[in-house]
Amino acid sequence: MLALCEAARKWSVKRSHVNLAYVRYEAAELLSSWRDDCSMLISSEDLSGHMLGRRGLTTYDAAPVLAEALISA
Repeated sequence: MLALCEAARKWSVKRSHVNLAYVRYEAAELLSSWRDDCSMLISSEDLSGHMLGRRGLTTYDAAPVLAEALISA
């Protein structure tokens, strides 16, 4: 989960296709480590990117794109 959160924070600051692909990759890696027959709820504010005020961010506009990346993984 740590690598996924770091990838999400990185993408919120440097929004490149490579960084978004890294978010999807880390999400897929995390999900592949879980059993197929279990339900999970993951929660971390870091999955919305950096908090406002950090690294010059003034909005949470990264959150919907990051959520879609997690869903697609």
